[in-house]
Amino acid sequence: MFFKQLSLILSSGLSLLQGLELMQVQGEKKMLPVYMELRAALERGRSLSEAMGEQRRFFSELAIALTVVGEESGSLSEVLDELGDYYKKQEELGEMLVKSALYPLFLLLFSVTVLCFFLVFVLPVLGNAYLSLQIQPNGILKNLLDVREFLAEEGVPAVCLLLIAGCVLYKQRSAVEQRFLVLPVIGRVHRLFLEIRFCKLMALMLHSGVDIVKAVGLCRAAVGSGRYTCWLELFNQRLQRGMDISSAVRGCS
Repeated sequence: MFFKQLSLILSSGLSLLQGLELMQVQGEKKMLPVYMELRAALERGRSLSEAMGEQRRFFSELAIALTVVGEESGSLSEVLDELGDYYKKQEELGEMLVKSALYPLFLLLFSVTVLCFFLVFVLPVLGNAYLSLQIQPNGILKNLLDVREFLAEEGVPAVCLLLIAGCVLYKQRSAVEQRFLVLPVIGRVHRLFLEIRFCKLMALMLHSGVDIVKAVGLCRAAVGSGRYTCWLELFNQRLQRGMDISSAVRGCS
């Protein structure tokens, strides 16, 4: 929203300072400190990209680099407009993924709730009924009773082990992601998502006038995938050695 608003203001003929002053009045309240800091930096003689560089909590390397390109090429309004479109599409994609995950998540939580209710309230009644009839439980019922007994006795250590395993997996998330990417369906969807994001980023930067080597370097930081980061680093090195794009891609495959 910030980039679209600023692009519209610049297109209307207002200066950056006037635009930020207007956004302070009409913009989002949560962004007010950012507008104030940007305006103060501009008043000190900084460029917009330099002012954004002082606010890296809010602006990515990609946004700063493209702003530099827009300033140098004299097409800042157009570049900001394209940045606004890119981030809007990323936001819409994120919302779509969240909405897509809500129903499976609801089913998972509902299933876990039903299972816990069954283990805590229903299973003991069934077990006592079998004991009162002097019948030894067998099959699935016996297995469920064993699970309940184990959780009752070793529940706390089991939860601790799960937490430790979660911490280990988080620290080894790059390796986990590589395993994730080779899964038949999920991995293919994930790879497709990363490839689409890479292509959109490259199209945005090349259209804005960014050199291809620099564009690949920025994509490496923006894609956010350990495996693809390594691939892009190798791709970038091959481009720097003077290889054409098709040869560099084949060499990295």
